[in-house]
Amino acid sequence: MTTELRQVWFPGNHGNCGGGWPDQEAADASLAWMMDQMASVGVEFDLSCLERVAQSTISYYKSQKAASKKGGPKWAIDPIYSNNQPVRPWALGSINKAGSFIYKLAGFEDRTPGLYKRTDPKTDRETNIFLQDTNERIHCSARIRLACKGLGLDDKSVWTCPSLSNWQLKYTNETYKDPIPQSPSWWQGPSVEPGLERRQGGRWIWEYVGPKSSEPTDPKQRIMVEEPLGPHERYLLQLSAGTPNVYLFAETQDIVWQGKTIPAPQRASDLVVSN
Repeated sequence: MTTELRQVWFPGNHGNCGGGWPDQEAADASLAWMMDQMASVGVEFDLSCLERVAQSTISYYKSQKAASKKGGPKWAIDPIYSNNQPVRPWALGSINKAGSFIYKLAGFEDRTPGLYKRTDPKTDRETNIFLQDTNERIHCSARIRLACKGLGLDDKSVWTCPSLSNWQLKYTNETYKDPIPQSPSWWQGPSVEPGLERRQGGRWIWEYVGPKSSEPTDPKQRIMVEEPLGPHERYLLQLSAGTPNVYLFAETQDIVWQGKTIPAPQRASDLVVSN
């Protein structure tokens, strides 16, 4: 039997991605991703359960309408915020800092995608050897959140994604193989909404640009590909995309990241030169 490792990073902490906070938007997104992975190896799902999940999150936002008027920063730029308030569309739910005493005692540390190293099993200490073949990707909700200026921990300020501070977002014409095809034979749900199809000949990637002394030794691991949406994810997006569709809106927005302006895809694609 062959084992295929699939790892994708989402915005938020463990509780956001795994469930546990009142706002379940981030957990909904990671659940839909896991459904696609399981469906690709033969597990079947009732789509009505995903519909109930999406509706539950929307109902939660509506129940918070009075509290949302008390001030604080907008959770997205307009027209996303003004057209959808109090319901936060896909990828823009709150992300939270764990508040238990144990977590506070242990302290907080940003994750470092793509940069983890082996641990010596005898000493339980980190070595200088990078993990190999980790197959790490960044979920597209991270880019959508940046493009729409979603909020960071506990809704205190605009999210800056500190975990990717050593990586640069880039649009490229390079091609990458995906474990979930665009139209898998096992998908029996609705067809893809126009505009959500995967682009031919263009992909978003995260390229390592941090200190030379800290870069992965394997050149292949200096690139983390953006994970495209699978069919269950696209269906969840259709159920919770908002008006305008948050995913399509983000595709029209330049992204300011690490002091650089990254052009929207339709302009960026004209500038890309394949390596």
